[in-house]
Parts: sequence; structure tokens; C-alpha cells
Amino acid sequence: MSIKETGLAFCTAIENEVIQIRADQQELAQDLTERINGVANRVKALDAKFDTRFDALEKAMQENHKTAQENHTKVMDILVGIQRKLEAA
Repeated sequence: MSIKETGLAFCTAIENEVIQIRADQQELAQDLTERINGVANRVKALDAKFDTRFDALEKAMQENHKTAQENHTKVMDILVGIQRKLEAA
């Protein structure tokens, strides 16, 4: 093999290696993109689940607050009634 042929073979080998490296990089980029999209989808699912639970808890807290207000009103009415009876006595 002459030096010219050896140089040409060397350049061809380098070119093939660069092509392979680019292909590997594209494959890794595609894999990374798919993983990122998978994580994004899981985060969206967890966010939706959190929103559902939060809404349910918020509704329950509002109902508990309403019940507590109603009980407070009843207790105050009872105390006012007791106070009136004591004043009348």
C-alpha cells in the first residue's frame, strides 16, 4: 500500500468514525428526549392526582367549617338562653 492509499484509508476510517459518533449522539439525544417526556408525563399525572385530592380535602374542610359555625351558633343560642334565665331568676 502506498502512502497515498494509506492516507486515503485513514481519512475514510476517520470519516466513518465521525459518522458513527454522530449517529450515536442522535440516538442518545432521542433516548434522552423520550426519558424527559416520560418524566413530564408522570409529573402531569401526579399533578392531576394531587389536584383531585386537594380539591376533595378543600371541600371537606369547607363542610367542616360550616358545621363548626352552625355548632357555634347553637352553643351561643344556648348560652344566651341560659343567661336570660339567670337574669330572670
